[in-house]
Amino acid sequence: MPPLALAFGWRTAVAVSAAAVGGLALLTWALYHDLPEPAAAEPARALPSVWAVLANRDLWLVGVSTLIFAGVQTVFLSFLVLYLRDVVALALVLAAKYLVAAQVSGVAGRVLFGLLSDRLFGGQRRIVLAIAGLGSIGCALLLSIIAPGTVPGVLVPLAAGIGFFGVGWNGVQHTLMAELAGPRAAGTAVGLGLAISSLGVTVCPPVFGLVVERLGGYGAAWVTLAAAMVVALLLLIPVRERTMATS
Repeated sequence: MPPLALAFGWRTAVAVSAAAVGGLALLTWALYHDLPEPAAAEPARALPSVWAVLANRDLWLVGVSTLIFAGVQTVFLSFLVLYLRDVVALALVLAAKYLVAAQVSGVAGRVLFGLLSDRLFGGQRRIVLAIAGLGSIGCALLLSIIAPGTVPGVLVPLAAGIGFFGVGWNGVQHTLMAELAGPRAAGTAVGLGLAISSLGVTVCPPVFGLVVERLGGYGAAWVTLAAAMVVALLLLIPVRERTMATS
């Protein structure tokens, strides 16, 4: 996107991005088909009420925790390029390449965290979220101390860590929400989780920017972000997880 914007203007870059999204929507409409209904359907059972889902204490704990997770993720992806340009003194396009590295690492993290949860930890989800949270804390604290002239040998693994730990946790969180609610309320539970985490996506970046402005720089803001993630991990401790079979 930055090379496109520099070469042809930001409007063209945004238009190319929009066209790609529209093309994917058309491909999905044309190629994706729902599975057929089973020949012998199970007897209909009463669906859990929305109020039963909303009254689930564990869903709210996970939801509020991942509000912070989602906020931290959005801050990482929103401010990484600005930080590398303004504080570490990198060129804009070079800084954007580190964001690319973070996004690619996040793609890998979403698959690998799922595999870890299913295979290594026997279907446990909180421990994977804890690993992601601790990794995000480490990345935020490392960001708070890097300075102009930091070598790629530090920045490359840092960007990869931001993506892996800060972005790769989403699938596990959705799975945990679904398992806590049970299969017949999974859609409602995941929707609740997305609604709550979207609040973090909306609120946390401007709050982070305000902290940068009021405290005179990014250092304290990154430390504050790490402290917020500590709160998110504490919220996961009392969650009564249901370990599901993975075979």
